[in-house]
Amino acid sequence: MIRIRIFPGPFGKKDLLDEDGTLVLPDESTVGDLLKAIGIPKIVYNMGFYSLNYKKEPLNKKLSDGDTLSFIAPLSGG
Repeated sequence: MIRIRIFPGPFGKKDLLDEDGTLVLPDESTVGDLLKAIGIPKIVYNMGFYSLNYKKEPLNKKLSDGDTLSFIAPLSGG
């Protein structure tokens, strides 16, 4: 089992995360598996509004224990 830290922003089911903002997934899980597990709308991940360890990664990227998944706001700026 692997623990992934998640910063969900306005997306997904936050109630699935523990008090530290982490989710436990089976070994060999991918970014796509994680996004589905927390109920991220398909349009969000198809448009790439997420990063794994602060880098853009494909949906088939295997997760490692301690990874961090963050979401990027579709509109931001100053």
